[in-house]
Amino acid sequence: MRATASGKWIANAPFVVMIDYNTNVPETLCYGQACDWDEWRRYLAEVRPDCVFIHALGCWGWAAYDSRIIPMPPGMHSDYTDRMARACAEAGVRLGLYVASFNYRDDGRALTQEKQDRWLIRQADGSHALYRFCPNSPWPEEYLVPFCLEAMDRYHPAAFWFDGTYTLPCFCEHCRRRFREQYGEDLQPVADRNKEARIQLFKDRNAIEAMQRVAKALYARDPKIVLGWGNVVDTHTLRTAFEGLDWSAADELNSPDLLWTEFEATYRSTLGVPASLWMPDLARLDLIHPRQRPKAVILAEAACLAAHGLNFGAYHLPPPDGLIGRQLHVLDAACAEFMRSRATFCLGNESAANVGIVASYANNLRYPGGRLQPVERALQATHEMLAQSHLPCEVVNDDAFALRMKGYRLAVLGEIGVLAPATAERLQTWVRQGGKALILGAAPVIAEPDAVQPDSPRLFGLTCADSGRMARHFDGERVACVGTLLYTAASVDVMWRRREVDGREGEPLLVKLPWGKGEVWWLLARVVTEYAGTQPDTLGFGNLGGATETIEEILRTPDYRVAAGSRPPWVLADHLVEVDYSGARPHRDLTRELPHPDLRRLVGQAAYAALDEDWLLRSDAPAGVEFVVNWRGADLYVHLVNHVFPFQPHGDWHFLPDQAPLLADVAFELQLPAQVSAVKALPEGVEIRCERTPQGYRVVVPRLGQHVAVLFAGSASRLLRSEGEKALHHLEGQE
Repeated sequence: MRATASGKWIANAPFVVMIDYNTNVPETLCYGQACDWDEWRRYLAEVRPDCVFIHALGCWGWAAYDSRIIPMPPGMHSDYTDRMARACAEAGVRLGLYVASFNYRDDGRALTQEKQDRWLIRQADGSHALYRFCPNSPWPEEYLVPFCLEAMDRYHPAAFWFDGTYTLPCFCEHCRRRFREQYGEDLQPVADRNKEARIQLFKDRNAIEAMQRVAKALYARDPKIVLGWGNVVDTHTLRTAFEGLDWSAADELNSPDLLWTEFEATYRSTLGVPASLWMPDLARLDLIHPRQRPKAVILAEAACLAAHGLNFGAYHLPPPDGLIGRQLHVLDAACAEFMRSRATFCLGNESAANVGIVASYANNLRYPGGRLQPVERALQATHEMLAQSHLPCEVVNDDAFALRMKGYRLAVLGEIGVLAPATAERLQTWVRQGGKALILGAAPVIAEPDAVQPDSPRLFGLTCADSGRMARHFDGERVACVGTLLYTAASVDVMWRRREVDGREGEPLLVKLPWGKGEVWWLLARVVTEYAGTQPDTLGFGNLGGATETIEEILRTPDYRVAAGSRPPWVLADHLVEVDYSGARPHRDLTRELPHPDLRRLVGQAAYAALDEDWLLRSDAPAGVEFVVNWRGADLYVHLVNHVFPFQPHGDWHFLPDQAPLLADVAFELQLPAQVSAVKALPEGVEIRCERTPQGYRVVVPRLGQHVAVLFAGSASRLLRSEGEKALHHLEGQE
């Protein structure tokens, strides 16, 4: 944990709640009219959340109480914030405050021209960005900090969660002066990718420095206060956790998606601070047609977060005239109990993955795009293909890779455009000393994001040419659309060649070259672009494996394709699919999400081929079973999370059960070189079968429900004293 988070309560808080009871002018008069305060008190007593967050400063820029610094909406007389705070105090429940920090909605509270000129970001054309506040302006010191201090004196909160942390490049006088001081040149918009990247880096540093100025002022008032900056260290920024950040929490999942939950949870588990994700009770399609999400989906997300060592944030959007009703009361009680039942063997566990997916901060600065940009979708697709092949993997930014690389046996790079020289040198040295790398598609350019040149070198010296030709690879009765083929003149060993339908061998597909004591494996096709550009199936129906078409069926049916970037990752086909709960896998989706199952299988096979004898876990379970390996003290845990049940965020949910369907005889092998003191399932009462193998252990879970953890007691310390330390070497010195 980072210094600011050390010893704070958030590290041991399995269930927190956000009441997004926002303040905006159109709904002012009805606020709180139908609040059932007796129900709210029963909720606090029965659910017992570790902290309840309520609004102090909403995303429309209005205060939620009668502040001396920021006004309430005109006509608002409700005291719901005070009453909620009093109820939490009476119940002994911690109170947290939601504060919109560096931006709020552009239809929010208007500012005078003088304040716009003083605080707002100035765009390249000279206009103001409504309402986004410049980190280099006096906004933090003149408004944000005084408001937070006032709220601290009034409510004595245990935490703040700051929303609205996303900023834009700014060309105001403050930023121009600082840019000139730092870079010795004028800050001006130019059609030059290097200079654009420099401006992005400058913007990023300014945002973090401004947040740290705010944190310093709040810590001075209360050193125990917990500060969470929403979305500031997410996968679309790839920033490193910083002093002033106690807790990583974000509302990325307002459009729910189990694969997105897995991806975000995996990434946050390596940031070094306690983390959670806000999970909404409603499916918010950009706040259009909100509807209740089923218990099965909520619990599936809870199981995923618990397995990765994160806490759960229930995110509620009550109507403006009342609080949450009895239905959400019951749902939260079930979710809170689920999280508490796992807290002792899940919360705060450290990832023990032996495959690291490298995410490049330089690449994000070079190709910025905010949320859901193509760079992030490519990173998610890489994780999806490996995780659903049951490789214990984690997504790490540059700094996390530097700290954790000794524990990896394989580093994977999925079509990264630019990699910082320091990270590239670190990776190449690690491979030279015996590590292994798997490059998917073209190797990244080695350069700082603002210094890319036509002659910039490629990682491991791997150069290639784009064939411009889409291709398929046949393997027995299966086919993978591998995307655009790449050609290389490098001296390599060919491990696999592409196979035609008639059995003839084609171009090299998977190649290998030595690099010192290590190896570089290279998949010569743009598989990530192919996978990410196809309609994502969000862990449902055909995306889970199961039945496959024969070659004859494939040849009779045109490819199902969606152009890369043409469809947001949460948009799915509008169709119903029959669901069969009698077996472990649902029926195949008839819309033919063709490349997904077999392309995922191909990439997984390539990763296992590169690992060779250094694999940590393997299983033939359905792709929808997530395996998470982590450790605590001297104990190793393997978590099995059941995501196999059909899940489609924007489809019909009437057929979903309250719990995930039981899966029969889910088995896995774990490679451990030494016998452990005990193997048992958690929570207590779950039956497993376990046998010793030459490599380690084979475990069978006869009936897998939502989540089971298998404890290998004492295995982590034994690994460090054995030949197996190469698999989990990063444990050394971290306890």
